[in-house]
Amino acid sequence: MTATNSKPTLTLPVALPEAQPQWANLALAFVQKAKTCSTRIAVEDDQGTYTYGDLLAKSLAIALILQEQLTDSETVGIILPPSAPAVIANLAISLLGKTPVNVNYGTGNELVNYTLEDAGTDFVISSPSFLQTVKLEPVKTVLDMTELAGRVNQYVLADVAAILAGAEDAKPMPGLAATQASTATLLYTSGSTNRPKGVMLSHESIITNVLAVSERYPTRYTQEGQPDAGAEIQEVVLGSLPFAHSLGFTGTFWAALLLGWKAVYFANPRDIRGICKRVQEAGVTIFVTAPTLMRMYLIKATREQFASVHVLLLGSEKLKPELRKDIKDKLGIDACEAYGATEMGPIITLSVAAMVTGARGTLVYGSRPGSVGLPAAGTTIAVVDTTSGEFIAGRGSEHQGEFWVKGKQRMDGYHGNQEATEKAIVDGWYRTGDIGYVDEDGFLYITDRLARFAKVSGEMVPMGLVETLVRQLTGLDELSIHVTCIPDASKGERLVAFYTGLGSLAEAGVSGLIKQLSDQIDNLWIPKVCDFIQLSEMPIGATGKLDMQALKATARDLTANS
Repeated sequence: MTATNSKPTLTLPVALPEAQPQWANLALAFVQKAKTCSTRIAVEDDQGTYTYGDLLAKSLAIALILQEQLTDSETVGIILPPSAPAVIANLAISLLGKTPVNVNYGTGNELVNYTLEDAGTDFVISSPSFLQTVKLEPVKTVLDMTELAGRVNQYVLADVAAILAGAEDAKPMPGLAATQASTATLLYTSGSTNRPKGVMLSHESIITNVLAVSERYPTRYTQEGQPDAGAEIQEVVLGSLPFAHSLGFTGTFWAALLLGWKAVYFANPRDIRGICKRVQEAGVTIFVTAPTLMRMYLIKATREQFASVHVLLLGSEKLKPELRKDIKDKLGIDACEAYGATEMGPIITLSVAAMVTGARGTLVYGSRPGSVGLPAAGTTIAVVDTTSGEFIAGRGSEHQGEFWVKGKQRMDGYHGNQEATEKAIVDGWYRTGDIGYVDEDGFLYITDRLARFAKVSGEMVPMGLVETLVRQLTGLDELSIHVTCIPDASKGERLVAFYTGLGSLAEAGVSGLIKQLSDQIDNLWIPKVCDFIQLSEMPIGATGKLDMQALKATARDLTANS
């Protein structure tokens, strides 16, 4: 589809902050930051703390050890949980001018090895004990991160010292000469709805994301909506999302390092008590996670434990109004929603609990219930009619269409998949596949995904709306219901609803729920009694999102003979 109207709905035209001259690429940007604040603590995990100077020296040492072994490799796999070793491995690969491929270790052996093959990797940096924990057997040569660190000797340290001193005979780090157009990473889509695709993100893409974060989240705001330079402190961000997750890679790794924050890593995002305890002990100020995981944390979290958090940023899936309200009621925090896609590295919009300038030039509160926020700096968004392909100029819920996005953070394309690239990028715009609208102040509202519509008897059925109605009728949260679709010989597709309970309708049962649904929506939109399937819990992937692919496969298996 090619948009046929030359006047798209342009949202808040906020300019990107100027990048520092040294930010020609990520490796160079990190080296500059490490040299200017070498004694500042950069990373904390369960093994200890590391200053910026520590990270620079250790990553240079690992890079030197790997340099000869990786001569012929353009990409290098990394299978490690969010931690200091994962940071050091990524930095070392970037210093060598190679492309790190952080692998989603929660997808299972088949998809992990598919990712490694698709990326063209020969080596994987990991830990045998961690691979055993996550039950993975990579088909590529595994380089033990602990063993690599053990190979650092006096000769390697002497070479590191020469590099840091700028000696003429120091061994070169090719990554320091990379251009902004060079590929910085391959991040694979979640595969929640289909096979993962390798997203090629440039150095410019990640740096643009970092600059957008710095614009929307300065240290503090004044009451007038301006950054308060007098309140500068070092932010502390919790990193529990794997680096295979674009928000984890960009937000809790690169943005944290380049903006001078302290990143506190916690390897297991499902350890509810551990996460809540770490937030309090480390004095976390910025907490980045997915709504599904936040719902879990809310079970045990206390207001005292989250007292230091002033930015609670939830992304990677839609923030339901019920969860936003529960967070405010229990923790006293206004949850800020972010919207993005791996293909945008990932940031498209950002919310902030402060006064900011809206699209009409007036001060507005930067977070609105139901909205995913205002466009990130340097990002242009259009709303496109899904039938005609024309840009929609109007604003408001009556002017809905697919979001198309432009910005320097957009991917270069899908690795080795030109056909998919051409479908996703049209005239420089990235087609998100998300349906929604923009209000008068420039806030975006997502109502559904193109992929989350089922075509039942020729009619497009919004599965997200069916889920919302079930939640409202049962009084349950967003982890209690998921609607998917499967092929059907007579209708084309049919809906299947997974649920963990029926809440206030437990006594009435599925039949009672269906009866109440029929009072609000067409019967065509309602799954049959036999297509309501109860689970003890919803499957959740390592990135904290519902595993939609697993649910769809389960639906096919369980309903095959019905």
